Amino acid sequence: MAQPPPTERVLIVDDDPVMRDVLSRFLRRASFEVMEVGSVVAALDELMAAARNNAPYDHAVVDLVLKDGDGEDVVRACESLSPRPNIVVLSGNIDSRRALDLSGRCLYLPKPIGSKTLLEALRRRRDPIHDFVEEHGLTSRERDAVVVAASGLFNEEAADALGVTKEGLRKRWRQICAKTGCTTQQRVLAKIIRDLSDEPPKGSSGLYRRISSPPGPPSEGHLARASGEPVRSDKG
Repeated sequence: MAQPPPTERVLIVDDDPVMRDVLSRFLRRASFEVMEVGSVVAALDELMAAARNNAPYDHAVVDLVLKDGDGEDVVRACESLSPRPNIVVLSGNIDSRRALDLSGRCLYLPKPIGSKTLLEALRRRRDPIHDFVEEHGLTSRERDAVVVAASGLFNEEAADALGVTKEGLRKRWRQICAKTGCTTQQRVLAKIIRDLSDEPPKGSSGLYRRISSPPGPPSEGHLARASGEPVRSDKG
């Protein structure tokens, strides 16, 4: 008789107890084994203990903004492990330079996150931008332009973030459009956006929440619905 597949283990790192509760309830219902921690220190301790006990985590869902430090410290700790867990970074606010640094290292998903999006990120270990770059043969410089646009920066701000002139950035986007068969930058982003949210955001020109937008608590229709009860968060 065939044995059922082993349960995959997920470490949730978020200092908001409401968010941790919503995430853990949803993932447990999806048959994941879940451990929750609320700080960088607790996350590092848990990762090391799991490694010593030969019970590594398959996934780490990490909030970048934690009260006792930077969630990227947890990302780096995950990267040092073998086997390396699938890393999903959550944040309501991220600047373009950090987005570029994290690109290729982990999957970044904006808050509030759709339940379907998170589940696909864990089950399929997919990074939509990486998949798009590979599919269309984009160069690393072209990938960086896509990442910056996905972070909500355009024109002069995007050129400054990439350290190029506006004309240099326009040249990159002409090359991206030619390779992808799209006529505009917005159409390129639209090709990727369905993989990042359950429903396309109305009135949004980029993949991610703009970095100038203040983060907010989970909303109805996103992970809040997974718990079957209203979700309120004190964390910004």
